[in-house]
Amino acid sequence: MMLIKRMFFALALALAAGCGGTGPAVHGAEPASPAAPAPDGAGETFQSPAGGTVQLDPKHLKRRTLLVFAADFCPVCRRETPAIVDLARELRGKVDVVGVVMDGERDAAKRYVTAHDVDYPTIWDPEWRFAMRYKVRSTPTLVLLATDGTVEATAGGLTEALKKKL
Repeated sequence: MMLIKRMFFALALALAAGCGGTGPAVHGAEPASPAAPAPDGAGETFQSPAGGTVQLDPKHLKRRTLLVFAADFCPVCRRETPAIVDLARELRGKVDVVGVVMDGERDAAKRYVTAHDVDYPTIWDPEWRFAMRYKVRSTPTLVLLATDGTVEATAGGLTEALKKKL
């Protein structure tokens, strides 16, 4: 029964979000509902699609960070991901990239990461809780964070305007 509920939830979110690169951008917006502040130097621990964990403290970043919100159920995401993976490799050491895979089922999230050879840290966000902090309404959405966690830019996909800001 729980599996059916999760599948329905994922489908409803995909339909509501439109799963396209034309979702509304939230330029310069603060997170919608931030988590309780973590102690200095400590971050939140998130599950990864592969079953490990990823630690991230958006308020204390070493470098500017690009959050890539995507999902296996999204054809635009699947089409753009190879370019994002290449960009992440090109920016290594200058801008960190963190994937946020929003599939409801871990197998789909793992399949997405594996199929696209994603080699940057990736968070599994099946209920879009992390995504909601950044007002993500569709996939793909890319959010560029300053080192203090403030949002510098958002885009409904890998746009030329966003690339210029990187």
